[in-house]
Amino acid sequence: MRKFGIPNPLDGTNGDAIGALWVSNAIDPKSQTRSYAKTAYHDVAARRSNYHLLTQQQVTKILFDAKKKATGVIVRTIYSLLT
Repeated sequence: MRKFGIPNPLDGTNGDAIGALWVSNAIDPKSQTRSYAKTAYHDVAARRSNYHLLTQQQVTKILFDAKKKATGVIVRTIYSLLT
């Protein structure tokens, strides 16, 4: 778009963003449906015995052992102001 003189504003502008915007997405080539976290990860991982979905939690630190293998996480509870 720049080649044709169309501006490419950055996200977080002050509301006067006019021009081209690249919006990436992931489309499943077989079903032609959009991929998102539930179908791409949760539906598959939910079958695992060590998979736990915690809502209203934010990971603040990933814990690693001496071999740089992730061994756990530290989380904090967050609350939605909308509920």
